[in-house]
Amino acid sequence: MRGKKVTVTLTSGSTMDGYVLGTDTKDKTNSLVIAKPISLDSYQVLLVNYDCIAECALDGACSVTVPDLKQLEKTAIEDKLQRNLIRRKKFVGGLNDKVSGRVQRLFDILAKQYECEWREGNVMYFKDFDMLVSPPYNSENCEGGLNEKAKERVKHILVEFAAKNKSDKYCFIALALSLIHICRCRRAI
Repeated sequence: MRGKKVTVTLTSGSTMDGYVLGTDTKDKTNSLVIAKPISLDSYQVLLVNYDCIAECALDGACSVTVPDLKQLEKTAIEDKLQRNLIRRKKFVGGLNDKVSGRVQRLFDILAKQYECEWREGNVMYFKDFDMLVSPPYNSENCEGGLNEKAKERVKHILVEFAAKNKSDKYCFIALALSLIHICRCRRAI
């Protein structure tokens, strides 16, 4: 099986292809290890959990010599896994079901640039420069802030976000009014 071309269809419906490096049953992960060629001598290593595989198709004989797993730089793989784990924990930690979707989008935008978290259910707290932003999340609701430049940048983002969402709201209202007008016109005919 090692070195054979494989096409994997995931339970989500997406597909990926590459060459089989082997299977990884260490730590009970039960994963298929796939090498996806990036260039002539460079591969992206993918670990696919068996539970996520809907279909797996192997193509005939070994068509390429894939590198041995021992040759791959172990520290680079571990670093990438660690970064992904931190990124996912940060994303999950930033989700808040007590706020609207609009406010969550605002938080996600700010969380890409700054280290922030939710406090008291609906108050944004910026760890980097000790600042709070409370509802209704506009520039007047910023409290504290050790770094004046960062505080001004956050205020600017809040103003821009409010302006964009305000224009989106007015576009929606205009669309709704035009639909109402069309319906009234059709009734009159």
